[in-house]
Amino acid sequence: VKIDYCGSHDSVEGHRNMSRALNATGRPMSYMLCRGPYQQQDHWGYAPGIAQGWRATGDHHDNFASVRQQVEAVRGKASWSGPFGWAYLDMMMTGGQGCKDQCVGPESDQGHCNWTKPEHCPGMSEEEYRTEASLYVVVSSPLMVGTDIRLMTPIMKELLLNKEAIAINQDYKAVPGDAMPSCHGSSQEAWVRRLSNGDSAVALTNWGNHTASLAVCLDAIGWTHGETAGARNVWARQSLGTFSRRFEAKVRAHDTLLLLLSRTGAAGSPENKVAVAM
Repeated sequence: VKIDYCGSHDSVEGHRNMSRALNATGRPMSYMLCRGPYQQQDHWGYAPGIAQGWRATGDHHDNFASVRQQVEAVRGKASWSGPFGWAYLDMMMTGGQGCKDQCVGPESDQGHCNWTKPEHCPGMSEEEYRTEASLYVVVSSPLMVGTDIRLMTPIMKELLLNKEAIAINQDYKAVPGDAMPSCHGSSQEAWVRRLSNGDSAVALTNWGNHTASLAVCLDAIGWTHGETAGARNVWARQSLGTFSRRFEAKVRAHDTLLLLLSRTGAAGSPENKVAVAM
C-alpha cells in the first residue's frame, strides 16, 4: 500500500495513522511512503519505524538530468536502508513515457488519456536508460517501472528482464551501494555495492558528452580478495576475464558499464550466489 503525496499535505501523524490502520487489519502488507518530512531527516527520520519503504526523492522525469537528481538523493545514505526498510527512487522511465497524443485537454490538465494502445515516446537515449537502470540496481532501489510494459521495446527487455541485474538489486543482506572514488587520486567515481557473497557490483557512469575511458581500482573500492578479480559485463551477460588491480574500459557518453566483480576462480551464476528473497 502506497500513501501518495497530495499537494502540501504531508502530515507525519497521517503517515503514522495509516501504518496503525494497516497493522490493525492483521494482514501482512507492505507500506510505502511517497514523500514527507522524513526526507530531510537523518536516517530517514520516522519512516523506518512505520513503513517498509519510503521515497527518497522528488518526482522522476524522462530526462537524463532527472536520473542524476534521483541517485544524488541517496548519496552517502547507503547505511540508512536494510532488510524490511528501504529508501527508494521514483519510478523508472525505462523505454520512455507515454505520448502526448494519448491525452487531451490543456497542458495543465492531462488527466483525460486513452491508454488502450500502448505507446512510448522516449525522452532519453538507450545509453541513458542503461545508466538509470544501472544506478537503481546498485543503490538497491525497489525496481518500480513507470512505463507501459505491454509494449516491451528491445532496451526494456535488456534492462528489465536481466536476472543478473535483478539479483544484484535484490540481495537483501547487502548494504545498498554508494558513490566512492573509483581509484585513489582520481576525480572519477564509481557507485559500488558489496554483495553478501563477497562479490561487488560496480557502476561506471560516463556523465560527460563524449566517449571516455573509465577505470576502477580494487584497492580504492575496498576489495578484500587480493589483487585480482574476475569481471563480468552484467548488461551484455559477458565475462571480461580476470584483471589485476585496475580495470579500464571505454564507455560511451551518458552510458554506464555495470560490472560484477568476483573472486578469481569463483563458480556459479550471480543470481544463484547472492541472498535473494523469493
